[in-house]
Amino acid sequence: MARLLKSDASPSTMFSMRVPIDTLTTWQGEAKAAELSLSTWMRFRISASDDDPPQLPFRHPPRKRPQLHQASPADPVLVAKIAQLGNNLNQVARWANRYKSAADASQVLLALAAIEQHLNVILEM
Repeated sequence: MARLLKSDASPSTMFSMRVPIDTLTTWQGEAKAAELSLSTWMRFRISASDDDPPQLPFRHPPRKRPQLHQASPADPVLVAKIAQLGNNLNQVARWANRYKSAADASQVLLALAAIEQHLNVILEM
């Protein structure tokens, strides 16, 4: 495969031409083999002299996607209890935000302590 170089010039003018279908098919095959679009392949083929191999544009290697770990099956009852506690926590936070002036800190702390105790019980299961 040819060398990969970074190109600073971006194409700004469109050029079209008519070719026989078999020529187009051949060019498309060569562009695909070089892992380039047909237009990029054509640009670098036309600009290369006969003495020099075509210098293909710089291409970053494909990004590797991180391996996702398979989640272990969760107990549906446990998930439901945690969701219920999350809902309770949201209700306490909503109440405390809505009634800031009337909110009694001890009431909020008692509600949060009760939710914490429920979570500890669930975690011990």
